[in-house]
Amino acid sequence: MEIGAALAGAPRADFENIAAFGREIGLCFQIADDILDVEGDKKKLGKSGSDARNRKLTCASLLGVDEARRRAEELLRLALSRLAEVKGSPAAKEALAGISRFICRREN
Repeated sequence: MEIGAALAGAPRADFENIAAFGREIGLCFQIADDILDVEGDKKKLGKSGSDARNRKLTCASLLGVDEARRRAEELLRLALSRLAEVKGSPAAKEALAGISRFICRREN
């Protein structure tokens, strides 16, 4: 996200909002992945739910699935509010918002 903002010559405020947006969506992606490792359809995911078996500390194992899901939604809302502050094409921002919603709420 930062490279794209820098190459586009984004003003400082936009650069900071885009960087924060990227961090928040990245965390949201990881939380969604942690939840899917617990609840997801293993055939759809193409993986076997190895986090628990490997005793990995994940957001879902640390907080529980419901709280992890709540945190992911909170991160998504925060990220989208940052994206709304960025100047630029409404269509491009809506495309990013749509991708973000998919990433954070995906089922596989």
